[in-house]
Amino acid sequence: MSRRELPIERLQQVCELLVTRFGSVGWWPAEHPFEVMVGAVLVQNTRWANAERAITGLRDEGCLRPTALLALPEARLVALLRPAGCQSVKSVRLRGLATWVEAGGGIDTLKRQHTMQLRTGLLSLSGVGFETADAILCYAFDRAQFVADRYARRLLGRLGVFDPAVTNDYERCRTEMQGRLAWSAGRLQKLHAAIVRISQAVCRGRPDCSACVIAEHCKKIY
Repeated sequence: MSRRELPIERLQQVCELLVTRFGSVGWWPAEHPFEVMVGAVLVQNTRWANAERAITGLRDEGCLRPTALLALPEARLVALLRPAGCQSVKSVRLRGLATWVEAGGGIDTLKRQHTMQLRTGLLSLSGVGFETADAILCYAFDRAQFVADRYARRLLGRLGVFDPAVTNDYERCRTEMQGRLAWSAGRLQKLHAAIVRISQAVCRGRPDCSACVIAEHCKKIY
């Protein structure tokens, strides 16, 4: 551990504080795992409110199941995805995701796979990168995956949890956090929710440290 890194005990304390203040159960609303997967694709490069409008359209059309989505005519699917933006691209990505689920025998069968096997399969799909794959693993498959998105890496960088070389690298940051916390999927879900919330509320590009519940732990001065 380098001189500037936050000790594991302090890191756990800060994460517990974040979860207590900002974490919540059911932060990612969905009726079933495939809906979570759809949301993880649709929220790319847009706000959740826009992705949610597209999800509502798919739900009203009865297409939030792999077989139903694959049976939907392309023009109709693209139209339903328009609120989320990049609809033609996201249509291709959702069809690829649905095909992967069907080829794997469905969600229940896929759940029997080892986490890294699932992750490899997800990362092989068009438009599914590290962040999307880990969000799906954490929320749809209830796996203990830390989502090292830009909010998390920015916050951890400001706290001085790791050297910049780690916080600038998605995979290194994810691996280090999972190793240091060793939390369950449920707790990591709450932590992800808490990180997103504090990042959007106060720890923005220009942070409002005066309103931050973890400001005393932060090693950077603004």
